[in-house]
Amino acid sequence: MNIHPEKIILPEDVRIIINKLEEAGYKAYAAGGCIRDSLLGRDPQDWDIASSAPPQKVTAVFNGRRTILTGMKHGTVTLVLNGVNYEITTFRTETLYSDGRRPDSVVFTNNLYEDLSRRDFTVNAMAFNETEGLVDPFNGQEDLEKKVLRCVGDPSARFSEDALRMLRAVRLSAQLGFTVESAAYDAIKANAPLLGRISAERIASEFNAILMSDRPETIYLLVDTGLISHIAPEFEACISTRQDSRYHSHNVGEHTVRSVALAEKDLIQRMSLFLHDIGKPFSISTDEKGGRHFSGHAAVSAEIADKILKRLKYPRKFSVMVRKLVLNHDIKFKNDDFCIRKLLAQYGEELLFRLIRIREADIGAQNPEFAGERLGRLAKFKESAERIIGEGACTSLERLAVKGSDLAAAGVTEEGRIIGEILGRLLDAVIEKPSLNEKDKLLELAASIKSEE
Repeated sequence: MNIHPEKIILPEDVRIIINKLEEAGYKAYAAGGCIRDSLLGRDPQDWDIASSAPPQKVTAVFNGRRTILTGMKHGTVTLVLNGVNYEITTFRTETLYSDGRRPDSVVFTNNLYEDLSRRDFTVNAMAFNETEGLVDPFNGQEDLEKKVLRCVGDPSARFSEDALRMLRAVRLSAQLGFTVESAAYDAIKANAPLLGRISAERIASEFNAILMSDRPETIYLLVDTGLISHIAPEFEACISTRQDSRYHSHNVGEHTVRSVALAEKDLIQRMSLFLHDIGKPFSISTDEKGGRHFSGHAAVSAEIADKILKRLKYPRKFSVMVRKLVLNHDIKFKNDDFCIRKLLAQYGEELLFRLIRIREADIGAQNPEFAGERLGRLAKFKESAERIIGEGACTSLERLAVKGSDLAAAGVTEEGRIIGEILGRLLDAVIEKPSLNEKDKLLELAASIKSEE
């Protein structure tokens, strides 16, 4: 990996902020993850500024511009410049972290080194401005070259200060492809229970980033360090659950991770795949020949998924969709027009095509000896479904040629409950025989249905 500090290019707004603070007599640097990403040739998502200016002085320097005291106690002021938020934080040292997340108090300092020494990893403890160039007191640049995540100072101290740093180490490993240095790894294993101090929302945010990375196999690092016990402890049993099936060449946990890695970068899909077989260890049965089966595992997985997502406080809409996908991930895809229309009516286009994509990843992570043929059949099913949709097939009440008002106007019935039942039966008839989706034919059929009652 080639690291070129001379290629760090500060955005114009960041340059303006730093220059403004320097003109007022303060030191200021772009610091943290933005410098790490710049050195790696990645596009920084945020540019954070570290300065010797106290918060009140920062607001005075930028008088006339919009500033928000987002973290006055911890020295952070957010400056809104050209519609972008920039956090400006005063150099500081910190006291005890009683809650394992934030310092009880901070002490402002004029010393950049003291500020950088409180940070989590060496690759995040660098600063830069155009006057001094790169400031790297802990050899973060060297660790970038080596692709290593190493803590600043004592790893246990860093993780006991803020337990979320342990999960952040795994997330950075997943995103950057870096190895967690041995001392940091050992400290994570020793301090994993401290993750229980962290809010569910923050844990979920880091876990999402791991799932959405180019290396979701970093999930194994969560298992090896014990962090998974404080995220989705139910997954631990998957690692030791073998699958005695010709269609599977990996245990449940390995298959799960492989399927996540094959999925599109869509959080709903990847979360659904992480959870799709999580009920298998709790659904094992053995036949008279010693064969192992997981009958009903989809329903068990859906229940466990629901518990995990509630525990981590995911939004309800997200959780409902994931639960549906987990519950139905092993439905039968029969390449028959009638069956496809029934599935479209049952699940809707969005859910059905998500299920297809999940099945593609699921099969792709199974025994390659059989995967090719099964993926081929699935591709043909998908083509048929796309054709049927393109032909405008009626698979929902919205596409039915009659509405409830038409039934009432034709004198079939005006009772709401009965109208709903008749429309449902009309839709079933049209799904079976699409040519029936004409108003006159449906009104005639509706009258016939009403007369049967």
